[in-house]
Amino acid sequence: MKRKYVFLILGCLIAVALVLASCSSADDTTTTTPDDTTTTTPDDTTTTTEDTTPTTAADIEETETTSTPDVAEPTAEPSEPVYGGTLTTAISLTPYNWDCAYQLWNSCVYTWPVATKLSEVDWWKGPAGTNEWNFDLPGVTPSRAVAGPGLANSWEMPDTQTITFHLQEGVMFQDKPGVMTAREFTADDAVWNIERFATTEGNWYNTNPAGPGTVTAIDRYTVEVKQKAVGYGTALSLPWYYPFIAPEQIEVYGDASDWRGATGTGAYMLTDYVSDSSIRYERNDNWFKKDPEGRSLPYLDEVRVLVITDKSTRISALRTGQIDTMNDVLWQDAESLHDTNPELQSRGKLATSPVKLFLPNDAAPFGPTYDPDALKVRRAASMAIDYEGIIEGYYKGNGILTPTLTAPALDPDGAFLYENLPADVKEAYTYNPERARELLVEAGYPDGFKTTITTSPDRADLVSLVVGWWNDVGIEAEIEIAEVGALWGIILGHTMETPLATAWGFGSEGPGVYSHNEAGELYLYNGGLVDCPKCDEWYIELNTAFDDDRRAELYMLGSMEALVNQFQIVLPAEIQYNFWQPWVGGYRGETSSGFYNGSAIWNFIWVDEDLK
Repeated sequence: MKRKYVFLILGCLIAVALVLASCSSADDTTTTTPDDTTTTTPDDTTTTTEDTTPTTAADIEETETTSTPDVAEPTAEPSEPVYGGTLTTAISLTPYNWDCAYQLWNSCVYTWPVATKLSEVDWWKGPAGTNEWNFDLPGVTPSRAVAGPGLANSWEMPDTQTITFHLQEGVMFQDKPGVMTAREFTADDAVWNIERFATTEGNWYNTNPAGPGTVTAIDRYTVEVKQKAVGYGTALSLPWYYPFIAPEQIEVYGDASDWRGATGTGAYMLTDYVSDSSIRYERNDNWFKKDPEGRSLPYLDEVRVLVITDKSTRISALRTGQIDTMNDVLWQDAESLHDTNPELQSRGKLATSPVKLFLPNDAAPFGPTYDPDALKVRRAASMAIDYEGIIEGYYKGNGILTPTLTAPALDPDGAFLYENLPADVKEAYTYNPERARELLVEAGYPDGFKTTITTSPDRADLVSLVVGWWNDVGIEAEIEIAEVGALWGIILGHTMETPLATAWGFGSEGPGVYSHNEAGELYLYNGGLVDCPKCDEWYIELNTAFDDDRRAELYMLGSMEALVNQFQIVLPAEIQYNFWQPWVGGYRGETSSGFYNGSAIWNFIWVDEDLK
């Protein structure tokens, strides 16, 4: 069956902003676990394990990291899940606010284990089952085709301004001493949460002209949301982004920024947080979800998240078995891990944010957008680049040519694979310095021209290769280094005068990134100052189109228009790796279940403490 994807472009700004919300560090308040922990599984089987898991980042740093641990060889994944056990993972940043009403992704990442959203990706429509959805693209909003039940079983739009959610029955809030006793989640709770989002200053829905207007509980398990204006943004975001908490939490604490008051209906309860060190979650025995065999979820008893800011320390913790998973490992580090720790399991995947080279489309030599000579210059700039040289030389074979930011996983028919692209697009992404020089002459630049590429320090080595190739064909370029914040100021401020290179998130750029709004203003992320009237029309339609097939078509039209007319240059994406220990079961290296929801993966994997 043909798979259809509808996705929201949030680009690299999200990827950067999210790298990631985080957790705590133990001082005198660190919560410890008894040395001998007795865990009762749902079939009343009792197991006893010795807990040797580190509880703080300091525990990791004090550990000898130069030797390889004596661990069991990888074995076949157990046919049955193993209940109990502790999963330990690490992140680089600490969460600065637990209240999702004030932020979107970066305050919610570590609230989601506690508080469920209206909809979540069906885990068994990913690699664990039918493989209908790719779990490697955190910044992409999934389609309804792969939606599994969250707080809502389903939702529909009877008209272009109304969204109706049908809630699950019997979903219970966790018991929270001092805040509330366990009770059922109902439509009144959903109404309260949505109204809180819509009325909180700084929340996206508070300023969105098509955000929630009136919210009504039709009955105990049905909620109707009337948008203030026609627009697809609320329908696309509300089911996937925001976790729903209990009103009692705000009554006691005033807001949701204090982790000690965390309430929700999620798979885990937040039991300890020490800023800049660690977060600890414990299993919610009353979670409403089951696996396909009807077994209770989650399988784990506990999850510990350590805040380890130094990458080399995180890698050392993985080597010595002190953390169980680590995502987005650079290929250079992956090669070393494969050599020293062959027992580690791993899976390669495209980096979520390849480098996008913005070309200013508003004026010569790279613009105006549809000026024939400007198109020749943009194609010359692309043909001057040795893409295979980047893949084989710079990435040592750990890269893939991706001329579009529509990720391969979101292109099930392969329309954007290099071999299937139109001939002129393939030519533009083929190294041909002689033809690049000819195009510059045809465009009126027989002696070339001078320009600057602005980039961040961490991209300077890669961009220096581009500068060298451009100089070879007559585009005399220099590098200007700026911090990431300054780059984003140029992009969002629409002040680009010369090319700019920065990381940009995979998804589907669609027409929006190259468009103007109905008032004629540049779309926020149209940093390349593209003037594409067709993209303007497609984007306006996209904001009011509710048919999934048509939305997918509009995204594809915008992406192909950018390719054919070389609005930008996308450099090859490097391959990164997700690693996990052999005692982690049910895991296949997935990155994120839904919109930046990596923690949802904890709901479905287990740790075999005997193997550990």
